[in-house]
Amino acid sequence: MEDFKERFIEDASELISDLESDLLVIEKEPKNKELIERIFRVMHNLKGVSAMYGFEKIGKLTHHLETIYDFIRDGKLQISDKILNITLNSVDILRNLLEDSELSNAEFKSSYEDFFAEILEFINKIDKKNPIVEKNNRNKFSTYYIIFFPEEDIFLRGVNIFSIFEEIDEIGEFKVFPHINEEIESKKNPLNCFLFWEIYLVTNKPKEEIDDIFIFVDLEYEVHKLSNENLFLYENFNEEIKKELLEEKINIENLKIFIEHNKKKILIEEKEEVKNKINKKKKGFQFSEQKTKNIRVDSDKLDELMNLVSEFVITQAELSLIAKNNNITQLSDISEKIQKLSVRLRNNAFDIRLVPIRHKLVNFQRLVRDLSSELGKDLEFITEGVDTEVDKTILDQLTNPLIHIIRNSIDHGIEFPEERELKNKNRKGKIFFKAMLSNSNIIIQIEDDGAGIDTKIIQEKAIEKGLISPDVILSNKEILELIFLPGFSTAKKITDVSGRGVGMDVVKKRISNMRGEIKISSKIDEGTAISISLPLTLSIVDALLVKVSKTHFLIPINSINSCDEIKLDKLKNSNNKRLILNDKLIPFIHLRKEFEMKKENEKTEKIVVIDYEEKEVALIVDDIIGKHQAVLKPLGDIYDNSTIISRASIIGNGDIALVIDTNKLVKKLIY
Repeated sequence: MEDFKERFIEDASELISDLESDLLVIEKEPKNKELIERIFRVMHNLKGVSAMYGFEKIGKLTHHLETIYDFIRDGKLQISDKILNITLNSVDILRNLLEDSELSNAEFKSSYEDFFAEILEFINKIDKKNPIVEKNNRNKFSTYYIIFFPEEDIFLRGVNIFSIFEEIDEIGEFKVFPHINEEIESKKNPLNCFLFWEIYLVTNKPKEEIDDIFIFVDLEYEVHKLSNENLFLYENFNEEIKKELLEEKINIENLKIFIEHNKKKILIEEKEEVKNKINKKKKGFQFSEQKTKNIRVDSDKLDELMNLVSEFVITQAELSLIAKNNNITQLSDISEKIQKLSVRLRNNAFDIRLVPIRHKLVNFQRLVRDLSSELGKDLEFITEGVDTEVDKTILDQLTNPLIHIIRNSIDHGIEFPEERELKNKNRKGKIFFKAMLSNSNIIIQIEDDGAGIDTKIIQEKAIEKGLISPDVILSNKEILELIFLPGFSTAKKITDVSGRGVGMDVVKKRISNMRGEIKISSKIDEGTAISISLPLTLSIVDALLVKVSKTHFLIPINSINSCDEIKLDKLKNSNNKRLILNDKLIPFIHLRKEFEMKKENEKTEKIVVIDYEEKEVALIVDDIIGKHQAVLKPLGDIYDNSTIISRASIIGNGDIALVIDTNKLVKKLIY
């Protein structure tokens, strides 16, 4: 049952995220009937599915939320801030209920009860003729015991079990206890249904209406009336039925304590007898083959797949080297085929891990809404390119840095509506979120049209904190980059939003750890833009294998423009580390000199021309070996502060090759 609950939690989490996303949209489109219907449907689905797996409180909560949106569907109610706040708060409550369905945390229990009471009060104000409390009137309701024991082929017959629980919920209040049929479960057939349910239902509907719900499974259920009143009002009764989870049987004698005033004889069969009665084979059903287009895969399994692909790539490189060194033609042919397969396998594994950025978008939209309301600012969040796909690992690691940047834009960047009016700006501020692909990199830009960053204030604050010397002369770009220094903050007071002196330095470190770059630009009263560039994956890259002295280096292919050759005499006669290549004067970096490596007796050197911010830079190496699939490995904690060398990789002969971060290399040595 725990496995099923885990699957339910995954499904419910997705539904809750969809709900949150739709709520943020409907705030701007309150009359969008399609959105209202979608929100209602999410709640309806959550209510029905949660009941199947014993998440009683989720079922109750979504039932009442569904009532509110049913009023909206019928035109009796309009979307308002009150309704949106209630529903958004319910999103947080529902997520917590997935973690703590029994309210074991006292603080959360109190929050849940207060919130539940608020919803009931809200609904009763709307529908005064049919208040919800009337459901507790013990003279109008009867209590039924239902055992629903479906045959294993029920899914193949096209029966929707979810709808059965939804219909039960519509006619009354119920408690459900799911169980596993171990005999069917042991067959390990994913198409089989190996769950059965015990249900206690309080309703004012006749038994015939209950029978109608099970019309398509008439030999797979039993309904027995326990009492002509609402037994849920008795605490002892509630405690008794909870014992079933431990005892696995119905204690008839204890139940009779609450129903002895009944004049009619209560006909309750033992559970085993009921099972035997409904365990009849049905014939004559025909069903078509059903195929599943999408499956859910645990992220740990995807990580393991990437690890196996990485090891396969390393092994293939070793095989290629053996074939080449021993001049075995047949082995070389096999090695070449395996290399092609490894590339296809690698690309396929990458594609599986790619997810669109919009999966995290609801986090940012909710942040903008809540913070703008808290700070009293009017904001519009505009997105572009959110269907751009990126490695799931990168997206997960990137979420917190992006949240911090957006918080800063709201708190420090966007002015209050009154201030914006004085500057002849629109009262409503804008935050733009853009994502795009550039070669093998993902570019994410967060831009606002706020007050911008005053470089004078930044410089004064940095001097005051002793981060820079008072007589140092810095460019605008260098001053803006001071905000990435540890401990830097311009906040005048500490708030829940910002001002604790930590943040942007951590953001930069997180981006650097992912082999990425972060840049900032700003203009007074026009706004601030922060751009993040990251590789699409952290595991394997196509790289050019080069040699400097006796050490191997890897240069990512996506940063390479061209390769060439040059005589040493031309390098010696060059001025200011510039050389003429294809009629262009471009800067160069002599890696052997920069890395202080032993000089070899060579007459020529190889040139690798790389792109850096629409400029060309030449890297001088001793030898170019060829293209290589590089499986990236971390350098370890000792080399955490290394900037130019980002990762390492193992090549075919077992040697280590160091991966050069070309952007940081050029930035450190030239620009």
